[in-house]
Amino acid sequence: IARRQRQMCIRDRAIGAKGQVYLRISDEGVGQVTVEVNEAQRTFNAKSEDGAGIATGDFIEVVDTIGEVLVVKRI
Repeated sequence: IARRQRQMCIRDRAIGAKGQVYLRISDEGVGQVTVEVNEAQRTFNAKSEDGAGIATGDFIEVVDTIGEVLVVKRI
């Protein structure tokens, strides 16, 4: 349980962080992004806030979390 709480805390700290799409986020789907959290680059599952696809390499900002998935927008 402590590990799960730590992971949730890390995701919560990712809100406001900027990063890049690592694996393309498909329309209405989930991909992966890398963002810096606690001075370390981390990779998370992510979906776009508007449901539109975001290409690999595009820059993003984390706006929310839903469970274990970050919600991001293209910047």
